[in-house]
Amino acid sequence: MIKTIGLIEFRSIAKGIEATDCMVKASQVEIIFSKTVCPGKYIILICGDVGSVREAMEKGLNISQNNVIDKLILPSIHNGLIDAIKGKSTLINFNSIGIMEFSNIASGIIAADTSCKSGNVDLLKLSLGMGIGGKSYFIISGDVSSVKSSLDAAAEKIDKKRIIDKVVIPSPDRELIKNLV
Repeated sequence: MIKTIGLIEFRSIAKGIEATDCMVKASQVEIIFSKTVCPGKYIILICGDVGSVREAMEKGLNISQNNVIDKLILPSIHNGLIDAIKGKSTLINFNSIGIMEFSNIASGIIAADTSCKSGNVDLLKLSLGMGIGGKSYFIISGDVSSVKSSLDAAAEKIDKKRIIDKVVIPSPDRELIKNLV
């Protein structure tokens, strides 16, 4: 099944929790997570089919009043995206790695999905908000040219103001890899 994800970022923790309850009662969606993130925000990330995610998002946004900072609906996501968010990615190829960092959460999700769909790369990690000041970043691996072109494709999809940096590391040391994943 092709999955869709939906994300709402709140400035109110209480409204985020209330919206989560409303969203899962309204539609057949799975909560990937519903939690606080730095600095004192709350995010809900759900997945399911397109119609269910859209319905749940509509309910969550209706209840949220003026507490929404950002929102995202991303249909037809890359197969490895949810596993990377949950920290279940496995290292397949580490000829090189690419890292891309963002000032917000939604940009990191969109860029990671775009990066994986545009090249022969593996998504090793996608970190969203917690312990990193509400930012996000992802790490991909593959051959150098695939990593570079995938990061470039992701950079074209995101507002330049949201991109903090992107780096390609050819032939990363094994100790680095063990500590990243």
